Amino acid sequence: MTYRLIGVALGAYEILLRGETVGNLTRTAGTRLRPVVWRARLTERQAISNHPRPFTRSENDFRTFAAAQAWLGPATTAAKT
Repeated sequence: MTYRLIGVALGAYEILLRGETVGNLTRTAGTRLRPVVWRARLTERQAISNHPRPFTRSENDFRTFAAAQAWLGPATTAAKT
């Protein structure tokens, strides 16, 4: 499965699979006490058995954008046109 990340705003991406939006990847605002978190979130609630790989739950958190990309696999990234 190859995902495509489409940048929609600074720190916000749509996650596309086979041309359809299945989720989003967003960056939270960090503070001194809370680090920045990148959150991959499915757009629809569904049974775990129906989640596209590698999703095992509806939200997954990462410390960096690169970590989120690596988890999604060989995703391509583009700006929204």
